[in-house]
Amino acid sequence: LSADRILDLPEFIRGLWFVPTGGSRYLVGHNLGVATLLLMGILLFLTLRRRLPYHTWKKSHEWLGFVFAMVIVHVMTVQRDVASYPLLGGWMYGWMIGAGASFVYIRFLYRFIGPHCAYRVAIVEWIGDILELTLTPRTSGMDFKPSQFVYLVVHKAGITPEPHPYSIACGYNVQSTIKLGIKRTGDHTATLDLLEPGDPVTLYGPYGRFSEAFLRADRDCIFIGGGIGITPFMGMWHVALHSEERVEGDDLPEELGRLHLEMMRRWRSPRVALFYVCDKEEQASFDNDIRKEVMLSQSHGFADLKKRGHHYELYLSSRQGFLSAAYVDRHVSGGALNKNIFLCGPSPMVVSLMAQFKALGVRKEQIIIEDFNLV
Repeated sequence: LSADRILDLPEFIRGLWFVPTGGSRYLVGHNLGVATLLLMGILLFLTLRRRLPYHTWKKSHEWLGFVFAMVIVHVMTVQRDVASYPLLGGWMYGWMIGAGASFVYIRFLYRFIGPHCAYRVAIVEWIGDILELTLTPRTSGMDFKPSQFVYLVVHKAGITPEPHPYSIACGYNVQSTIKLGIKRTGDHTATLDLLEPGDPVTLYGPYGRFSEAFLRADRDCIFIGGGIGITPFMGMWHVALHSEERVEGDDLPEELGRLHLEMMRRWRSPRVALFYVCDKEEQASFDNDIRKEVMLSQSHGFADLKKRGHHYELYLSSRQGFLSAAYVDRHVSGGALNKNIFLCGPSPMVVSLMAQFKALGVRKEQIIIEDFNLV
């Protein structure tokens, strides 16, 4: 199979299929490569095109380890190609060693030596189909930045102990209390009805860099969260509203001050316009939390939200239609053109708004996306 045969498409396709081996080691390796491509294609199809329960999807992905083993055997069997080009051989074997080490770490070692902290359930609150879960550390707490996510493992009979990713829906605090926003979407989240205060859980992580542009504070920001996609913004919203009550550098441990510039008095939040997009008002489970942050900041003596340059709007699409970039541009002080725009929510909403903001003249690097649809 070679690139010059691509022009003869039928012949090229036949070259990608199984062939009689005739006792040839090379052709055995060719057939193994074809089988590997087919299996990998099936697994990718299940990932991208099929709606499967999470545990079924996760089990199917464990077959990727078998695919990797088939790749190794394929490369070893068709040595002729690799041996003829030392640079190609070094490149291939380097990738295989790295991939093999990664697989062993994730599959067998991560649960023991991966970054994790022991927590317990403090508050369980269902609002419609959204679970707001507040957790407190059993020993040392987790150090996290606003908007990051963790993998939650519940240790209770009746709830599968598989790790599931959820966004942290609060800002960092010295007590290391963590709040998660979880939407009831599948078999696992349905079993979370069994959770009670005091139940032990383990959090792995944290992960994600969604808030980096916000924490740099070099541009004002627009946050648009659709449905459960509001959760990554909760921590940043808290930080933005309380930035004036930060502490002096000498009052923080050196390591904490290095990791959390947003806790230092010299850090100033950019102005933030937050749009919480829901279909109906009863689905806006985090609306009260967002407004409580506003009232809390005012009770601490800070000026009115708008006087400080911030803006919040609960946008109900059942009444107002789909949110558009033009609407955001009109309702944000100074327009959207020179601001960082953060998007998280259903893919159709995110894709549509991305295209609309680009059409308005917003540069690609100013649009930051958190995509949770594959997890």
